[in-house]
Amino acid sequence: LKMTDATPKGYAQASANESEPTPADIKDFQDTLKGGSIKMLVFNSQEANSTTDQITGAAKDVNVPIVELTEQMPKQYTNLLDWMSALVDQFAAAVK
Repeated sequence: LKMTDATPKGYAQASANESEPTPADIKDFQDTLKGGSIKMLVFNSQEANSTTDQITGAAKDVNVPIVELTEQMPKQYTNLLDWMSALVDQFAAAVK
């Protein structure tokens, strides 16, 4: 699928450190989405909060497709391969 991670550095570092991004990090992410360089947003719906609401809202405002992930396999899948295949299909559809 040839994807690259375009998450702004400050936001990515905050996420990696399990800390809250600064208001500047959030604005940078929103501006990056509005700028058109992000073609798809991958979102962990099990970690939803006011910050992720701001980011997903910004993505929706500019029609950036959002692929929702979960940390646990959803009940509609009976095995890991089916779940991963469905995710790959969602990624491919999002970047068409």
